Amino acid sequence: MSCAASTTCGASSCATSAPALSGFGQNHPAPKLTEEQKEALKKKQEVREEKKRQEREIRYKAWADTKAKLSDATSKKAKLRLYATLLKLRLHL
Repeated sequence: MSCAASTTCGASSCATSAPALSGFGQNHPAPKLTEEQKEALKKKQEVREEKKRQEREIRYKAWADTKAKLSDATSKKAKLRLYATLLKLRLHL
């Protein structure tokens, strides 16, 4: 019995398959990067790494300052705020 003739047909058995994307990679090869493009990508990556390193240093300094203030805090509310700040710095929030 064909799918069109049956009234109790499951959706999975009636679904038509999508045409395959065969040959897409063969017809469109990946372009080769020129030396200038490679240098530009490398420079961007170095800038990103430097920025990440600076952000990490800033976070660490803020964390160390907050940790030092923790022993000076007298009220529970102040300590709770400092612990919240430490957590935010540790989780990069």
